[in-house]
Amino acid sequence: INDYLIINAPHVAYVYCGTRKLAILPICTTAIDIQYKTSSPPNLFYKGFKLYFEWIPKPIDLVCPGTSPATTMTSVNTTLPIWAQNLQISPIFSAHVCLGSSITLQCPRDSDYVLSIVQSMYGVTATGLCENPSPADCLQEASLGLTCAQSCYIGYYIPKPLVQCQSKNADYILIDYQCIPMRLPNNDNTIDICNSTIANTIALDTVMMMISPQYPTLDGVHNCSKTIEASPNKRWMISIVDLFLEEQSHIGDCDVSSLTIVDEKDQVVMCGLRQPELVMVTYGNIVEFKFISTHQALGYRGFKVYAETIMNLSNVTISTMTTTTAATTRRTSPPITTFLPVSLQIPVYGGTTTNNGTRQYCKFPFIYQGNPQSNCLTVDPPIPAPGEGVQEPWCSLT
Repeated sequence: INDYLIINAPHVAYVYCGTRKLAILPICTTAIDIQYKTSSPPNLFYKGFKLYFEWIPKPIDLVCPGTSPATTMTSVNTTLPIWAQNLQISPIFSAHVCLGSSITLQCPRDSDYVLSIVQSMYGVTATGLCENPSPADCLQEASLGLTCAQSCYIGYYIPKPLVQCQSKNADYILIDYQCIPMRLPNNDNTIDICNSTIANTIALDTVMMMISPQYPTLDGVHNCSKTIEASPNKRWMISIVDLFLEEQSHIGDCDVSSLTIVDEKDQVVMCGLRQPELVMVTYGNIVEFKFISTHQALGYRGFKVYAETIMNLSNVTISTMTTTTAATTRRTSPPITTFLPVSLQIPVYGGTTTNNGTRQYCKFPFIYQGNPQSNCLTVDPPIPAPGEGVQEPWCSLT
């Protein structure tokens, strides 16, 4: 991108180019950094930009970092759960918001956690009314484009017709979310990936936080890496806390600036702006992080990555059991120790990789023989399983 405008606040950044006319949601901050860059030749056709902004009273539904929300549908008890007391990654929680209403999701100890949206789905019930989500409901993936930090406000006020549900309007939005720590227990130091005074291979057995140089400011040219090694009976569960690098090129490569995570069987390459999320569960106990930045670029934060070890269990099976309340659900199974690495996930039609080697996951619901499927199937597997009568579960990417 040759010309762009960046509006950078402490917990969110907006990058604009092209033609835009919009109103940005209120931002909780006392200072905003506005950066403007043009490197294209003069052109009378383009006008530049004009911004209007003003101080306003804080809206009641806006939750500022470090403050308690006025109302929330997420239970935050006075007694913190064990995972929050120990500054560990949380289980996956679920919540749903009905048509005509809104919800604010928030983690306990919000100043120490970021909220990650794992999945969002539109749902249609059999009765046409907003009820607790059921496996029998028709679901369709929702691309909400949410930008969440310590909390997340979600409103559903305009009916959404679903192509995969006979064009019926969605009765609710189902959101799966997770809380990812922003710091280590006991204020342990983070690892600077380019710190030359630290060994290139580091032995750790519990948790790890890694950052780019000078985070949250990205400057200079870098090409560095660090390898993390745990005990042989463990593997790493790796999550993005924050990642804001230059976007991929017009051919889809992250060749200007990128973070690459590599284990013995899988690789994830990331650039651009990424929301907090779980990005990899490693196959083994060793994982390498590679960071490149080829030139000076203003307005980018770099990255912060959180990782913790889990037991390397064999013959793990995945099941789902939920306990439902009025609007929120906590998945009590599987626990974090039963996550499978990407290499061992259920097979999908069309293979498990794209042309550039990036792993893909199952998509629910998917269409098989003209019918939407919300769970894995055991009929007509794409790869016949060995052994008479054995049917391995499978799903599809589409």
